[in-house]
Amino acid sequence: MRQTGLWPTGYWTAPFLCTAGEAAGLPGRILVALAGLSLPLLYATGLWAWLRRRRINKSIKACEASNPINTGFAA
Repeated sequence: MRQTGLWPTGYWTAPFLCTAGEAAGLPGRILVALAGLSLPLLYATGLWAWLRRRRINKSIKACEASNPINTGFAA
């Protein structure tokens, strides 16, 4: 498929078609769309895990501060 104008032609046509998902038809376009949606999903789940871990660590530190006898370390 050769296009003129905005999109490159010749040597760059095959890589463009592969990255746009046009080389594999509709399944390729669906795969490219899912790959594009996975990045924000990974960002959101990473942020959620970080906030969760931060909250848990704060509660552990608060518990240790209120009960310093059973920390497990010799003072």
